[in-house]
Amino acid sequence: MRSVAWSANVVQLTAEFAKILHSADYDRLLPGMNFHVFLKRSKQNSGHAGWGFLTVPTMEIGQKFLIDFGGGSSRKLQVQGRAITFSQSKKECRPNVLEKILTSPYIDPRVLQESEERATRLESGAIVLNSIQFGWECRDDVFSIEWETIPYGRSVLEFDPEGDQIRITFNNMYIIVLRHYQINFMTIDRHPSKPSIYFNLFQPPHFEQKSIFQGHRQRLSYLPFNNHAQMVPYVSLTTGCCSLQRWLMNTSFG
Repeated sequence: MRSVAWSANVVQLTAEFAKILHSADYDRLLPGMNFHVFLKRSKQNSGHAGWGFLTVPTMEIGQKFLIDFGGGSSRKLQVQGRAITFSQSKKECRPNVLEKILTSPYIDPRVLQESEERATRLESGAIVLNSIQFGWECRDDVFSIEWETIPYGRSVLEFDPEGDQIRITFNNMYIIVLRHYQINFMTIDRHPSKPSIYFNLFQPPHFEQKSIFQGHRQRLSYLPFNNHAQMVPYVSLTTGCCSLQRWLMNTSFG
């Protein structure tokens, strides 16, 4: 494909191609087909060079598309106010690209882009912590603190979208891992003097310690300081003032 508008991008092109390739006219050949859009990078700037490739699953689909939108057709596909011209490529289709579109389902690029942007926001949203507390919720909804530590060094709460978890790293070596399925609910108190994040958990979190070997971590049953080992059984198995088998955790930041 050539004569692609400079302002057009892969997401916009994919959305326009999907309107055609997922129409009833093409669904009879391969319903909900996946396809691949590639724009050649420009050597002069950070944009594209105005041309690229559209790869479809079969020759039959490609031939039909060229009949509908190729050089001899009166139908034109306009994106960002400019008509794109199509012709059959003189190059062989890349095997890895063809394998991907034949084995992977089509995903709306706008949904994928939103997911990536959300992941980027979460990854960049580290929260510096002043304290970490464990306890339980009493009948009057007051959070009863049973264990607390004032961390030193770099102590942050970070979202890990790929791992589907929240990680609290503190004292330069310890990590508390909260997987999303363990969280019953969380609330944020935006009090100006002492803002905090409160977690109500279905299951105990995981505790880890960084190893001297970079990239390795050791699983812990409890945090080895501040009598955390003695606190663990009483907070994980509660009596009358907390829901059964619920862990409650509070962190303050600011």
